[in-house]
Amino acid sequence: MKIVSLASTNITINNTNRGDIISFGGAGKMIGEVKYDFAEEMFNIENAPDGGYAFGHNAAKNGTVSIQFLQTCPHIDTLIEYFLWCRDNPELAAAGITITDSTGVIDMEAKNCLPVKIPENVVGSSPANRTFEFICGEILPKEYLRGGNN
Repeated sequence: MKIVSLASTNITINNTNRGDIISFGGAGKMIGEVKYDFAEEMFNIENAPDGGYAFGHNAAKNGTVSIQFLQTCPHIDTLIEYFLWCRDNPELAAAGITITDSTGVIDMEAKNCLPVKIPENVVGSSPANRTFEFICGEILPKEYLRGGNN
């Protein structure tokens, strides 16, 4: 059985043009959620007025990767600085994002990822969440290679 926990999840943003790797994860890092999603459906169906239908197929692998932090997380400053660098260097901004478990096994790899925008900052009576989103040219899920999803 595979156990999935943010306490054992590591996220790496690797921009070779910038010359550094942003890495965070593990217990106590105030990560609220990590998710990825494909932009398009793989298959769809078109219906005709006469009762006929046709299937369509889309082989696109693009989508989004989102990382949510508790507002007080120290990684927020690092990501804001990275997003600003990307804004000022758009031709160098594409990065790879990898999500691994604590043993280094890859759950997801994304290529040619660009930051969407610096997330909203809300100051209130309790800490809020901030979600950093990336659009990615190619998302490669690999959790199925580990097995144990049942």
